[in-house]
Amino acid sequence: MRVWIFSDLHITDPESSLYLSFLQVLQQISNEMNPTLCHVVFAGDIFDLLVGKSSFYSRKYANFFNVVHLLSQRNVQLYYIEGNHDFHLRTLFDQANIQFLDESVVIPVSPRTPNGDVGKKLFIAHGDLVDQEDSGYLRLRKFFRSHVIRVAANIVPGAFVQKIGDLSSRTLEQKESDLPQNWPLENRDALRTLFRSYAKEKNRQGFDYVILGHCHDLDEMKPFYFNMGYPPVHRQYLIYDEAEDCVKRVNFPGI
Repeated sequence: MRVWIFSDLHITDPESSLYLSFLQVLQQISNEMNPTLCHVVFAGDIFDLLVGKSSFYSRKYANFFNVVHLLSQRNVQLYYIEGNHDFHLRTLFDQANIQFLDESVVIPVSPRTPNGDVGKKLFIAHGDLVDQEDSGYLRLRKFFRSHVIRVAANIVPGAFVQKIGDLSSRTLEQKESDLPQNWPLENRDALRTLFRSYAKEKNRQGFDYVILGHCHDLDEMKPFYFNMGYPPVHRQYLIYDEAEDCVKRVNFPGI
């Protein structure tokens, strides 16, 4: 079994090198010899803005939807954990067999042992619910996930929503300068303490591997905790490989 995990790509341009590299990796997965043993997890914020079912998105990112449909046809197990930039997506992927999740997914990555012990488990979450003290974000998240916003997102033209998103979006240079790696040390350490504590608690609950995103901090505590970082800068994704029984970082191919 292999599990591919992608998160926080924040794709905005279908011509960008990261998007093309991402598509290349997905195409490679579709060529695997045993697709039923493949799991692909889109763990939120794959796109910088993807909300509702507008055909605007399916046209703009047609190659992505085509390869997802191909993976589905090949019986690859697909999961999409909706993030804070991509949500209300179920009807947008109506041609693919994909499981949508609001918070997290648990994937058993090894069978029970002969004596009946539970096998290893992989816990994957977007990570935006790690900080339960951030009441302002939690209220905003609840509002954007509400029925009212879902209805509105399915009515308002996607091009209009995209225009609003473009006006409020920052450049890659601005986003890079705001990465945790550039924060004052005490602020970065506070963030890491928060996410590492969450990962440790999940590990105590019986999850052998914990993968989080959202905060864009390229951090890890081997062998069990990995944060996705910020792929537009770090250019990496994660794979769990049962043959090696480990989670490892992999560089996106150059385009």
